[in-house]
Amino acid sequence: NYFTVQRWVDVSNDGLGVTWAMADTPLVQVGAITNDPTAYGWIEKLEPSTTLLAYVMNNYWETNYKASQDGPTLFRYALRPHGGYDPAAAQQFGSDFSQPLIAVPAAKNAKAPKTRVRVSPDTVIATVLKPGDDGESDILRLFNSSDQPCDAVVEWGGDRPKRVELSGLAENAGEAVQGALRLAPYEMATLRAVR
Repeated sequence: NYFTVQRWVDVSNDGLGVTWAMADTPLVQVGAITNDPTAYGWIEKLEPSTTLLAYVMNNYWETNYKASQDGPTLFRYALRPHGGYDPAAAQQFGSDFSQPLIAVPAAKNAKAPKTRVRVSPDTVIATVLKPGDDGESDILRLFNSSDQPCDAVVEWGGDRPKRVELSGLAENAGEAVQGALRLAPYEMATLRAVR
């Protein structure tokens, strides 16, 4: 009787909406508190509603589970009103809130480093950029946050990779990628860029 969410929930009509980002509570109930299946049964149909409730904690477990939790707790939320629904903007807002940019001091006259990678269009989000486990590559994970297919274009800054390949969670070498990469709606793709 609750939904798992990944960083954000959005309620919108054609012209207006609000995105709700949550960093600490990945469960949401829609419409009312209905988490006790003994009292409410299991929900089989969800009625439209603009009421969203964070499922913060519970003590409904019918086993040897502690009924309370001592000490302070922290639950962080952010709201963003907007016009019509934009999945890329919602994804960006949720990611920015849950994984904020960490700023560090720099020398006054230091040159800004070149951007390592740029991804377009805006509906494609780089969710991971990390050194490969093999020490010879970089791993870039892309997510098409749109309900439409798109051609993802990656521009590498600084030293261009020798080659770019499709990869997976094991960071294996796959088919070569040249030019734009076609992504289906909501598809994730992992690229391995050999240095």
